[in-house]
Amino acid sequence: MMRLYDLGVGLAVLALSAACLYAYSGFPLAAATSPRRKRDFYLLYLAALVLQIPSSIYCHLHGVNRPEHAVLLPVVSAIMSALFFAVVGSLAWFVVLRKAVFPAPVCYWPSAQSRFNTILTAACAALLLLCLHELISALWNGDPGGVLAAWVIAYLFLSARAGLLSS
Repeated sequence: MMRLYDLGVGLAVLALSAACLYAYSGFPLAAATSPRRKRDFYLLYLAALVLQIPSSIYCHLHGVNRPEHAVLLPVVSAIMSALFFAVVGSLAWFVVLRKAVFPAPVCYWPSAQSRFNTILTAACAALLLLCLHELISALWNGDPGGVLAAWVIAYLFLSARAGLLSS
């Protein structure tokens, strides 16, 4: 019964976060645009990471089938990983976004393919598969912050790819 509740919470957050992203970027997805300023990338990325901390606390304290002694370790682990990825991810975004041009259409496909375009598209596809794995895992566990973070980071990967390819 608890898994059904967790899945319901995950699906509700999935629908809400998808609606917010569509409202922010544009609807339908083929006409969606990336953030207008590079500063928005950092703000969206850090907001997704910061929201994972209270979400982890909620997810591990609210669960009925989870033993009491197993609450502290996942929460501290979530805090440490959020801090680590905030620093490392911000530095990575700084390097990646140096030459990107914004706003760009999220579903941008260049007219001429080069080796750089192919490698960038393959790397983005691999990172999107990781986001899909996180999204499915967060849905199954009923983790609202994980669902939101997976959506936002997938959107940022697609936007960064579009900004780099359209430059």
